[in-house]
Amino acid sequence: MNYPSLVCWAFIAWSSTCRAQTVLVLLLASIPFAGLAMLPVALTGGLSILPQSLFAVVLILKVLCPQLLPLSSRLAVALRLQHLGFLALFLLVSAVATMIMPRLFLEEIIVIPMRENWAADLLRPTKANFSQFGYVTLSVLTVFAVTTIANQPGFLKTLLTGALVGGIVCVATGLIDLIAASTGMSELLQPFRNADYGFLTHTEIAGVRRVVGFAPEASAYGPICVDFAATIALLRSLFMEGRERLLATIVAALLVVMALLSTSSTAYGGLAVLGVVYAANWIRRAFFSSPLGQDGLMSELLVGLGVMIALVLVLLTHASLFDPLLNVIDENIFKKQLTDSFVERSQWNTVAWNTVVSTWGLGIGLGSTRTSNWFAAVVSNGGVLGAVLMSIFLIQTFTKRAATQAPLTAELLSPLKLSLLPGLAMAAVDLPGADFGPWMAVMFGVITGVAAFAPSGARSSRSSQHGLSEVGQRPLTSAS
Repeated sequence: MNYPSLVCWAFIAWSSTCRAQTVLVLLLASIPFAGLAMLPVALTGGLSILPQSLFAVVLILKVLCPQLLPLSSRLAVALRLQHLGFLALFLLVSAVATMIMPRLFLEEIIVIPMRENWAADLLRPTKANFSQFGYVTLSVLTVFAVTTIANQPGFLKTLLTGALVGGIVCVATGLIDLIAASTGMSELLQPFRNADYGFLTHTEIAGVRRVVGFAPEASAYGPICVDFAATIALLRSLFMEGRERLLATIVAALLVVMALLSTSSTAYGGLAVLGVVYAANWIRRAFFSSPLGQDGLMSELLVGLGVMIALVLVLLTHASLFDPLLNVIDENIFKKQLTDSFVERSQWNTVAWNTVVSTWGLGIGLGSTRTSNWFAAVVSNGGVLGAVLMSIFLIQTFTKRAATQAPLTAELLSPLKLSLLPGLAMAAVDLPGADFGPWMAVMFGVITGVAAFAPSGARSSRSSQHGLSEVGQRPLTSAS
């Protein structure tokens, strides 16, 4: 083990003594360290265990294990079909498919293995079946853990702090990578890139060096930036007015810049969706929200208009300044279909969809084939039944309503739903397997928890009488 992993192990040991909400903050902060293996891969059979996985394990152990024997009423409510029941069934169906299908269709189906140079091969059980099942299980259990603590006092503060800290870490790692590359000291970052992945840390597009942060490649780092930017930007009105909100605004803007510098076509697509979602959320806040949601609307409008005017002036006077960005967009978006990467990823998805037909919709098990589309991975790995269960869960997620109609509770739910859209859009063109990851797991858990449980310690009318919300007891501010 190297010094970064030792530092992370110290934080993990400390987190075992902390509250579950503190562990959640550490989990979100660890997501940008996407290339750091916590144990030598020689000891784990080639499996790269990332910090986010271990923090998720700590969170699950602290939250769910005490509720299992006997089964708590809170966990029983979460297991209901209208909450997380269909997600649990998806995990069960995927487990059965993973155990049976690679053996039932042994060497009868053509797949693209998760490893082995991604060359087409015949279906057979591999260690990727176990690792991918482990990752999916970890993500599903994280959803359950976050759901059961989402109504605790102070949870909103925890969520906002976690998103902000994670965003700051994401920006910091990107800047460190950028400075190290520009000064020729990239080798100093090797201890943070010891996972058993294919690292692409010195690539360029249209003459622009791609920023990768501490992730394996730009296409992994860029989407992380977009995920955190979406959460922070859409929840901006819930940050405390003053320094906290200003810091959130700056971090969100820097995350967008870092996503652009990653030159990831997936991140660019996510940013496009985020722009549409942000505009839709602004309209919702202006016409259909409480005074809390309307807070800061005018300042956001003025800033947006100011940026647009500045861009128009620059285009009219110094249009050549945008040439590098336009060249990158041209290479990344409009000429993407001409690249070997596009052809290769399209082949992965075609093979995955063919397995659905070849197995009569039964699926081939988690981790049996690589894709570049999360939806293709879900239906090919878990079969049609698994895809239907996941689809029902997603529909339920976007149609959930808050357990109470307190202004802050209601204002939290809609932005969280909207923040999922850029992530799902990027997952549709980038994720190699059925695991939706820790960030989306946290979002699913918060949305479900807000919809399933009334906030603790705020069931009386005293909070509203004193101008307090029901989630985290944060003061309500008037509209700007």
